[in-house]
Amino acid sequence: MSGFLSDPFRFAKIGGVAAALVLLVLYASVAGPQAYPAIEDARRDPGAFNGQKIYFSGDIVRLSPREVDFRAWDGSAVTARARIEGGREGQRISGAAVFRPDGTLDVLEYHIYRFRMVKHLLVIIPLIGVLGFFFRRYRFDRATIVFRDRPGAGEDHA
Repeated sequence: MSGFLSDPFRFAKIGGVAAALVLLVLYASVAGPQAYPAIEDARRDPGAFNGQKIYFSGDIVRLSPREVDFRAWDGSAVTARARIEGGREGQRISGAAVFRPDGTLDVLEYHIYRFRMVKHLLVIIPLIGVLGFFFRRYRFDRATIVFRDRPGAGEDHA
């Protein structure tokens, strides 16, 4: 068996890939908030974000003709001034807005997530099927830390 995990340097290769992923995550945690400031960032330092464009996301709590109240990721209640069409309580909303010193938002653009659970299922069901086929064909060998063919799994049964 030849390949990525079969040579003597497999642990170095796995460590290199893991280190690259860690560096990408660290870079994203620093560069992301600078490029796309969120409502949570603006609430921590309202003076620095007054009148600036920020990004928001949360679940709609109350919807009226000119305002929407939603719960942000940090659990705080946020009021946004906008005419939201097609949304209802409990749906997720995200978008861009101008932050005001009183903590409210003037929405510039928004998106309401419809059929969220159906979309999750459309991703999860095929993933379960692929994993099922994989583990029917291969088994994990703990001694060598490699996936190996199961005996008789790849044979043609015609």
